[in-house]
Amino acid sequence: MTARLTSLPSTGFTRTITVINFTGEGYVDGRYQEGTETTVDIIASVQRLSMQDVQRLPEGYRTSETYKLYLDNSAITTMKENLATVDNSSEFLINGDRFVMLASERWEEFIPHWKITVVRKQDNASSVGG
Repeated sequence: MTARLTSLPSTGFTRTITVINFTGEGYVDGRYQEGTETTVDIIASVQRLSMQDVQRLPEGYRTSETYKLYLDNSAITTMKENLATVDNSSEFLINGDRFVMLASERWEEFIPHWKITVVRKQDNASSVGG
């Protein structure tokens, strides 16, 4: 019988990070209106990308600060999953900087979890990358 964990263990390898979601944004009379920002704290394992992972990133992101996050499945319900555009996805506050999601993978084997690749958001606009 294989043991199955239902959540990421709380160890020295995990820490609390803030997820920032935007709700209510959209166009009113042809003008874009910012949504309201909501935040929630989650437990995640935050790790730097390996050099191989960095090489696999799309051009323009390879020189940016990037991380991979491992999240418990229950944490994903707090995030806005928008795969159409990076600009409208959930943001993550890590070490005081905002990061946006580039990719996500769901894993159901042994320890059900999500692996999310994030890139540092630039200060000057909603664009990402270097």
